[in-house]
Amino acid sequence: MDRLIQQGVVISCEEVYEELKRQKDELFRWAKKRKTVFEKPSEDTFHQLAELMNAYPNYAAASGTTNSADPWVIAHAKLARATVVTYEEAALKMRDTKPPKIPNICDDLGMRCLGVLDFLKEANVKF
Repeated sequence: MDRLIQQGVVISCEEVYEELKRQKDELFRWAKKRKTVFEKPSEDTFHQLAELMNAYPNYAAASGTTNSADPWVIAHAKLARATVVTYEEAALKMRDTKPPKIPNICDDLGMRCLGVLDFLKEANVKF
């Protein structure tokens, strides 16, 4: 994984780091040693985030939960033309009453989204 980070294949956004920091677990300790992977949002990211929140107003319902970085991840990835990697599974149908799932939004926006195991396999990561 460190090789992929150094090559710029793996990127993330600062909001993910902040979310991990609140959890203070092993994943945060891992992330803390690799803080450079978590990029600060640009002005374009804020504009992309605003567009995303306007298109999916129920995403704001997730704000304040453990998944508050999700909209930032999508906005950041859309600008970088990157693949989103997530543990979330697509819902059969997006509902107006619940925050949407990352894979559903990515699909709706024409963005590539992979599950973690699929990404690790595709990136040829060995443990």
